[in-house]
Amino acid sequence: MKNRIIIICCLIGLISSCEKNPDPSYQNLEDYRFNKSGSDQKAFACNYLNDSISVQIENLIANYCAQGLQVQFNVMAGGGSVDQSTIITDDNGFAYTNWKLGEVTCQQLIKANVLDYTGKLLSEIDFSAFGFRYNTWDTVTTRPDIRISDMVADTINNFTLMTSSSTLYKQGDNYFEWEEIYNIDHIHTIEIDNEGTLYAGTWYGELFKSTDQGETWLTCTNPIPDYSGPFELFVTYDNYIWVTRWDHGIRGSGDGGLTWTKDTIGLDTQEQMNDVYRLSNGTLLSLSLNKLAILRSEDDGKTWTSFNTPQYSLKIFVTENDEIIACNQDYGFSIYKSTDMGETYIKKYSCGPEWHTTPMEHIFHKYGDIYYVLVPGYGILKTPDFESFEVYWRNNALKYLFMDHNGVFIARDWQLDKVYYRKNSE
Repeated sequence: MKNRIIIICCLIGLISSCEKNPDPSYQNLEDYRFNKSGSDQKAFACNYLNDSISVQIENLIANYCAQGLQVQFNVMAGGGSVDQSTIITDDNGFAYTNWKLGEVTCQQLIKANVLDYTGKLLSEIDFSAFGFRYNTWDTVTTRPDIRISDMVADTINNFTLMTSSSTLYKQGDNYFEWEEIYNIDHIHTIEIDNEGTLYAGTWYGELFKSTDQGETWLTCTNPIPDYSGPFELFVTYDNYIWVTRWDHGIRGSGDGGLTWTKDTIGLDTQEQMNDVYRLSNGTLLSLSLNKLAILRSEDDGKTWTSFNTPQYSLKIFVTENDEIIACNQDYGFSIYKSTDMGETYIKKYSCGPEWHTTPMEHIFHKYGDIYYVLVPGYGILKTPDFESFEVYWRNNALKYLFMDHNGVFIARDWQLDKVYYRKNSE
């Protein structure tokens, strides 16, 4: 038996005065109020939703809960079914049923038709649900999913956190479930180091860290003194933390955010940097968003100097083998690769996005031996070595690509109204 969602009538001030006997003299639509519950739930396809869906009907003129009206629950999309399709409202004006999702589409729809005592249609009420399937891109159109802006995935401790609308969420038992973390607010960006320590930057220039998967947070030294706005945050494999902001340059911390060092020589414009990587020889590489070129540091970020880069690069990535990948807007979008520490680059791939590709954030991911590259405005590429590429999913609406700790893809669109999940069974 599924759990029933019951709307407490006292919240609307009617339960104490509800009369049980229907009065057929009031049959105009404006005389009624229709309350629905149980919409927008998520479950795996071919499974029941955790809670029933229900309609409660109130007659506002006669001040009673409308007992004895007929509600017809009709499956309109998704291929699912309900335990009972026609329900008569009970003493409290409720009609409810259990919904078993289908597998035709992820987005599923039921339309509830409410009929008055003579069989006249009073109202149509829509219920939506999302049924998740393996090996396909499932579309979700509800919050917090559609507002996802950042994510960290810990494959050792098996957890994933995301930020959405300045709020932090932890992934639940299923990859499409998100539970709000209430002990930290105003989150702008989040990162994780190799020891599982989390770092979260706020919209007010603060930096916090957590060693217990986000249960508690400690305040770090503010990385940019006398600044109270958002910044970008990166962590290199040696657990150095890097914070950068336009007109404020880049700062690094090797002691967990206690103290910070800053370049005072090489960054004459104090430009914003991006994508900080440390090569195996200790050299740091980062992309200047002012110059659209790579800069390097050989003294832990105290000084940054010019480094050979394909012209007007927008994004860089460094593999475990010190291969430098640079992306620019040649031919629309091009990927260049260097295997000699940046001495030379060879163009490996080009494609034509539907629109400009900036900003390029959350672009590169690796699962197993395969790299996945999001081209904003084009789709997702797949490559084992940045030599040969295939189009994994052509979708020009994509802006961000994320991956949870189990390798589930989560892609967000430009319009902030859709998120796509893909869980592969292999």
